Amino acid sequence: MYLKRISALIVVLFFCTEAAFANSHFSLSFTGRTYDSINNTTTFSYTLCWDETPPSLSHFTVGVCADLSSNSLVSSSPSGASLGQDGSTGIYGVKWDPPR
Repeated sequence: MYLKRISALIVVLFFCTEAAFANSHFSLSFTGRTYDSINNTTTFSYTLCWDETPPSLSHFTVGVCADLSSNSLVSSSPSGASLGQDGSTGIYGVKWDPPR
């Protein structure tokens, strides 16, 4: 199996308030990935839904391999994400604080 090393990534997180929820008030779906060979970037997209039942999320982290450095995160949507180890969970990844 051939694996391409990701040298730069862009992560897109979509927020919504309507979804089918099984046993949780949150739903997360991976919606796809695209590779831009000109800029050597990979974009990963996720949709995070919440039915607005308290409590809300304090933050959200998408785990990635720890060998990606903080300058590997080119951009995020919504903006304001950071790449590193989350202090409260220990997960290394892209972290957002949801809009309030």
